[in-house]
Amino acid sequence: VRSRRQRQMCIRDRFIDRERDQFDAVLFYGGVNDWQTGMIPSWWKTSKQHSPSFYNSYDGLFYLTELCEKNNWLLIFKPHPNVPISNLKEINSKNLAIFRHANILECIEEADVIITPFSSISYNALMRNKPLVMFGHNHLSITETYYKSETLFDLEQRISEALRKDDLDEKLARFNIHLAQILKGYLYPYNQKGEELMGKTSMDTTRFILKNLSLGNWDSKYEMFTYKK
Repeated sequence: VRSRRQRQMCIRDRFIDRERDQFDAVLFYGGVNDWQTGMIPSWWKTSKQHSPSFYNSYDGLFYLTELCEKNNWLLIFKPHPNVPISNLKEINSKNLAIFRHANILECIEEADVIITPFSSISYNALMRNKPLVMFGHNHLSITETYYKSETLFDLEQRISEALRKDDLDEKLARFNIHLAQILKGYLYPYNQKGEELMGKTSMDTTRFILKNLSLGNWDSKYEMFTYKK
C-alpha cells in the first residue's frame, strides 16, 4: 500500500509527463515564508534587500505566470508549507500548476530551471546541477553561482539564459568552491546534536562570531560574515 506522500509524488510525476510536450520548458518556483524571512512587511529595512522586485512570493508568482504565458513555459509552484495559500483563485492559467504537498526535491529534479526569491532550495537546486534564477538575496548573492535578476524587467532574460545554460559549468564550479568554504569556515553547530555531526562545539561558534565581529567582517548589506583579505 502506497503512502499518501508516494501517491502525491506519483500524481505530480504523471502530470508533468503528460503536460511537458505541450510546453517549451518546465520551470519550478518555490515560495518562501515571507513574514518569517523579513520580506514583508514592506516597511522593514530588510524587505527590499531580500527582494527588490516583488512584495512577496505571490506577487512574484503572478508575474512569473505572465512570463510563462508569453513564452509557452509551464510553471510548477510549491508554496512554503507555513504560508497559507492566498489570492490563487485569481490566477486562471493553463501555464500554472500548484502542488502544495509535492516532494520539493522531485520538483527540482523534473524542472529545467529553478526559480526562487531567496529560499534555501537554491542550495538544493545547485547541488543537483540545476540552473538557478533568484530575484532576491541570500548567502549565494556574492558567489556568482546563479542567474541574478536585479529588477523586474530583467527576470525574463535571466530565465532565458538559465534555459540555455549560459555559463552554467562556471557557476557550478564556483558553487563547489562556495560549499567547501562554508563547510570549512562558516558552518557551526547550535546544539549538541550538531556538535556530534560537525566535530565542532558551541564554544567554537561563539569564538567565530566574536572574532569576525572584532575584525569587521560583518556585511550589513547581505547580513552575513565575509572574509576580508
